[in-house]
Amino acid sequence: MGSSVSKEKLDILSSQWSNQTQNYDQSYADQLNKLSICDKEAIIVIYTHKTLCNQEINDLKPRFTGYNNRMELLLRTLSNLYTNFLNKFNYPVLILYENYTQNDLSIISSTFPEITFLFEEIDMAIPSFLNEEEVHASIARKPVKHWRNLGYRHMCRFYAVDIFKHPIISSYKYYMRIDDDSVIRTPINTNIFKLMAEDGIDYVYRVRQKKDCNVCNEGMNEFFKSILVDYDYNQHLVPFNNFHIFRLGSIADKPILSNTEIVRNIYMKRWGDAPIHGAYIKMYALKAISTESVDSLSFEYEKWGLVYYKAFDSVVFS
Repeated sequence: MGSSVSKEKLDILSSQWSNQTQNYDQSYADQLNKLSICDKEAIIVIYTHKTLCNQEINDLKPRFTGYNNRMELLLRTLSNLYTNFLNKFNYPVLILYENYTQNDLSIISSTFPEITFLFEEIDMAIPSFLNEEEVHASIARKPVKHWRNLGYRHMCRFYAVDIFKHPIISSYKYYMRIDDDSVIRTPINTNIFKLMAEDGIDYVYRVRQKKDCNVCNEGMNEFFKSILVDYDYNQHLVPFNNFHIFRLGSIADKPILSNTEIVRNIYMKRWGDAPIHGAYIKMYALKAISTESVDSLSFEYEKWGLVYYKAFDSVVFS
């Protein structure tokens, strides 16, 4: 059994985490005590912004036909996550949220009493070393369709840098990212994390992308090439990482995470978290596999189940 984390210790760690403001629920200490009974092997992370994403649902219909708001999508995700994985492997779920009410959180907890939840309200802010007016001006430029918004940049910063410093997540061996509109469609009957440990796998992702938008990654190749001479963005892996699993010990202590230029370029040039993860994989020679890379695995693809994602709505994986 793990030991509980004191609120004082958490506050100290959190102050080191990022420049953003953390708003912890009054029940946070109680939630931490719940986590203390869990295996410290892995934690599942879901990042959700209710108001922002409700607008996305309206923009993306008919893809989300039958779902009226982000809360409904999140409940669908959790239902499938429990049915097809957590009912066999009781790993905790950390929900990082913005603009959800206490009633929303109560609904989630009461709907899935079998899941060990930790809820954390986050208020992502533009880092203090950046000029806010310049960031907003850059976003307003919108030179390409996929330039995205401020919320998207907050998300990229979190998964590219902040997640590895998070006081709860960093205490685990692995984290699994699942988006609040991702659905595990069929049962996963084998413990994914133990398979990764047995095979020495550092990173699992959904599928390989050729590359992200060139305009969105201006200067990325030059930046990473200055650190790693043989880095070539056009030749190396860009994982589609809306679903991914990271072995935290493979990256958490690396100095690259303290390089403020990565965060600066996420906000000013819309660098994405996926190509940044690809750069980490190359820089530190991480063993990375996709859930479809049967030939590179010592276990069968069927052990992973079928994972269905928003970007592949019309595709059935088998």
